[in-house]
Amino acid sequence: VMIKMPSFTGLVELSPYNLTDSNWENGISRVRPGFFIPNTVQNRMGLSTNDTIEFPFSGMRAIASIEYTDSYINVYLDGGNLDPTRDGYPNKFTIKP
Repeated sequence: VMIKMPSFTGLVELSPYNLTDSNWENGISRVRPGFFIPNTVQNRMGLSTNDTIEFPFSGMRAIASIEYTDSYINVYLDGGNLDPTRDGYPNKFTIKP
């Protein structure tokens, strides 16, 4: 008997988390190329280090690493820093598996 696992391939478009503090601006890291989103089952299942993400300003970026905390998922990318105004919250990015 084969059990079909639920698919989360519908996770295609997200926004960085709406937070600005000393480390983040509009959900975009101030010090390295990355962003963060809420740690939910759907977000955990929908992102992998094999994915590429397309940002409205910074374009296509490969995921370099993903770090998980109890509340958030930090996603770090290749290339230079993202633009917090043009790539950050409330702008959306697209996940390309």
